[in-house]
Amino acid sequence: MKWKIAIAAVLLLMYAIPGGAYIYRDGSLSRGQRIYLDIEINSTGNYQSLAYMSANGTLDADLCIYSPYGNKIFTMSGSAEQKPQMVTFTYSGTYRFEIVGYSGSGSYMLFLGDKNEWEQIANRQ
Repeated sequence: MKWKIAIAAVLLLMYAIPGGAYIYRDGSLSRGQRIYLDIEINSTGNYQSLAYMSANGTLDADLCIYSPYGNKIFTMSGSAEQKPQMVTFTYSGTYRFEIVGYSGSGSYMLFLGDKNEWEQIANRQ
């Protein structure tokens, strides 16, 4: 029940991309847990953004992004510190973001936005 409430709150606070808004979410996750976020992307042509997924503690988690047609378009491992990667949104529609806890437990952080927004978030960490 907690996860359903948390996901509902995340969806209410979510901003559409593109348009100068970013997505930043964090929380706890353990082995076998999955979090799904459905995010409406209004894209004209190919829209690129930076994506970053990290995990702390013993958590090994991955981020997968699926197109409105159900095709996996992006995967990122969150088991080690890394730099943001580019992801391209080719179509307008609802994209599904899936965070999967493969082993261990701990906290995760998800960021999706442009380079300037990433620098603001990174400076707050």
